[in-house]
Amino acid sequence: MYVDGHTPVNCIITARIHGDIAVDDLQLALKKVQSKHPLLRANVVEEGSQVYFSFTENPLKIPVRVVQRNSDEDWRNVTATEWKAPFNMNEGPLVRMVWIKSEGVSELMLIGHHCVCDGTSLITIFREILQVVDQPDVQLTPYPPFQSLQDLFPQEVLSDLKMALLVKVKAALLRLFALTVKAVYASPPGEHYLIYWQAGSKESAALVQRCKAEGTTPYAAMCVCFFIGISSSKQCQVQE
Repeated sequence: MYVDGHTPVNCIITARIHGDIAVDDLQLALKKVQSKHPLLRANVVEEGSQVYFSFTENPLKIPVRVVQRNSDEDWRNVTATEWKAPFNMNEGPLVRMVWIKSEGVSELMLIGHHCVCDGTSLITIFREILQVVDQPDVQLTPYPPFQSLQDLFPQEVLSDLKMALLVKVKAALLRLFALTVKAVYASPPGEHYLIYWQAGSKESAALVQRCKAEGTTPYAAMCVCFFIGISSSKQCQVQE
């Protein structure tokens, strides 16, 4: 997945850890998570107009880059670097980690190419990594990779001819989109930038409560607030 056929689209999530992390525990956690999720063992093969994943049982390990931590703001500079740093699509893996390290406090930053993860799945992967770091004996159950869009649907759905036709049409449209997206989208000019907003536990709880009452999600509400803020230069506030 590229913006313009050249610019990589990377997803990033960062967690601040208070305490010491054992190197062996982190490496074990990455190994277990990689063994569970097939796309973390994948590389990309391009044959003409055909682009697909190739999976291996003996992938390259998820790399960990260690950065000296000097302040609470270091992660922002590392984020700006990792946004633009491409992956080796032909060899993989399509995820990596940066350990911004100091004694007693660290940031763990997980970066994944958007073709193998999105924000939600990256959170799930990160949660599993932290779980195994904390409890090295935890076992993660592997599952087979999906080979086609049809693998995502139960057999009783596919046996419905109308539904099966709809699945095939959607799969064809997805292929068409993949072939034409390079020609449609252009990379935006200028550098990436980071907007960093913080909310305390009280504000976060109020947002969640209001979203439940309105039948929406916090993510959708924050997106609306962001666009309203951009268009009108006014702040969105949570009404309790």
